[in-house]
Amino acid sequence: MTTVNTLKTSIVIEPSKIVGDIDLVILSSLRSFVINSCDKTYGYIMDVIEVIEYDNMISNATSSIVFTVIYRALCLKPEQNKIYKAIVSNVTSDGIFALIANKSKTLIPKLNALPYKFDSKDAYINDDKKIKIGDEIDLEVKITVYVNRNFTCIASLV
Repeated sequence: MTTVNTLKTSIVIEPSKIVGDIDLVILSSLRSFVINSCDKTYGYIMDVIEVIEYDNMISNATSSIVFTVIYRALCLKPEQNKIYKAIVSNVTSDGIFALIANKSKTLIPKLNALPYKFDSKDAYINDDKKIKIGDEIDLEVKITVYVNRNFTCIASLV
């Protein structure tokens, strides 16, 4: 589930990079700096929607321009008991590994994959249905952990 949040950060732009429309320069620099980053409160920043306002100052140490930017961003924070679409990245006898929005690493332990069972090759199988690397699946997040600026989840198949 993605949400739109208002965030604030500081970015540094070298004076030589400020060419043309300053608003576009700030937006481009901001996107390069924050997209794909992860914050414990808001989750993964998927996109910058708009710059709301900014202020600047010149760094005494480097003569670079430091912009404090308030912006709206599309964020994804995995939450317990929510259902997400994910892409299977690996299958082992211990479970299914998947990525939510190509960001959040998620493990579906083999007991949470029932009635699917590991077929000792490269997939989990239930009757004529098969889950393999590259497949899109629905999962329900049971546990989330934030470590090293990333969310890792334990989930079950839906």
